[in-house]
Amino acid sequence: MHEEIKYSDKKITYSKKYVIYSTFILGLINLIDVFTTDASPLVASFVVEEFLISQGIPENIAYSQYGIIFSIVPLLGFLTLFVKFIADRWGRKPALLINIMGMTIGALIVIISQTFWVFVLGRLIGTLFLVADIQLLLVNEECPKEKRATYFAFVKIIGQVGSILVLLMRAIFITVESTNWRAVFLLPFIGGIVTSIAVLFTFRESSVYLTMKARNMASSDYKPEKLSLIKAIKALFKLKNFRIVLISSLIGFIVVASGMFILQYWEPFLSTHFTSNEVNIIYLINVLVNLFLAYLVGFINDKIGRKKGLLLTMIITPLFIVLCLFLIPIKNLLAIGLTFGLFISAIWASNNTLSIVKNELTPTKYRGTMKLFMGFLFIIFSTIFLFVFSYLVIFLSFEIIFLLVTISGSIIGIIIIIKIIPETKATDLTTVE
Repeated sequence: MHEEIKYSDKKITYSKKYVIYSTFILGLINLIDVFTTDASPLVASFVVEEFLISQGIPENIAYSQYGIIFSIVPLLGFLTLFVKFIADRWGRKPALLINIMGMTIGALIVIISQTFWVFVLGRLIGTLFLVADIQLLLVNEECPKEKRATYFAFVKIIGQVGSILVLLMRAIFITVESTNWRAVFLLPFIGGIVTSIAVLFTFRESSVYLTMKARNMASSDYKPEKLSLIKAIKALFKLKNFRIVLISSLIGFIVVASGMFILQYWEPFLSTHFTSNEVNIIYLINVLVNLFLAYLVGFINDKIGRKKGLLLTMIITPLFIVLCLFLIPIKNLLAIGLTFGLFISAIWASNNTLSIVKNELTPTKYRGTMKLFMGFLFIIFSTIFLFVFSYLVIFLSFEIIFLLVTISGSIIGIIIIIKIIPETKATDLTTVE
């Protein structure tokens, strides 16, 4: 993978063969990312049983403690700025290596954990490097601009295979005879080692990063606008659409935090009603539904508009969770997996559409700063949200809390969408003020 670098008007490009190869490796890294993200919630009931309930802690208090401890996970978003700083200051390749090695070390600590706090440490380290998503930044910079969406979708699709592999590993290592949940994390550990070696010895620095660096060094009179982060954030408040973007972000905060909470407790909830193999089947159907709808929703939003698309997903979200919970006693695995898959797909679709709306309302000059500022607010909001609702697990059943967070969030979202959020379909991003 050592093709010659090509220079054209100080623009650095790589051969098509290298770009395809690097995209495949980035897809594998995304697979490890998705696998690790999905694996932790899918072994939650076994972790809580081994480390907490078996020590005499009542079940409701044990799950509440588990949720409260991991409510600090969003706070790790602050630390991911360090990895992103490395990506901007020293290059994408060093940041990517740190990203993969961090996930690998996190998986190793989980595998060898013999106490709850060692398990927590492994999960937190793994999560810290998961959310940096340097692999997604790299694929956007390295692939041909006219096929950016195709390459990005390819990396995401490979990543979704990780969700299926989690279920396979769970089915292999968690059975009636054995509950070796630690072995589930062998895949991200081994995969992390393999991809680390591949990146270290076969990857080059991002062509976009090198191009911009070369141009800046070649231009003796280049003087970038000096705008500090504090001044840039202050400037956001003066933007024409800032109020709309802020309120749109509030809906996204509620939607994502609700999804995070429900996914954290969904496996323990299902495990009280179904066998381990039945839980795997439900999750598999859910993953397949997500794979299909992830791209369908984008097509629909381009056809009918952002506002109508948002209203559609916000309306069907509570309908499908109610229907799913209604089907639990009937024990129809296909129907439960389908309705839960539609529910989760609607949650992520709402957030993805809101992200597009916010981009279409924010000037290019401030788009990165806006993402950073709203990211800070989300970290604070989601930490409080997860802490409060995890505490309520002591007093309320899973079903009641699932309905509470979903229905209340949808009602708030629908009112805001109708009254405040404009239609932004086909917005020319160069004209946004």
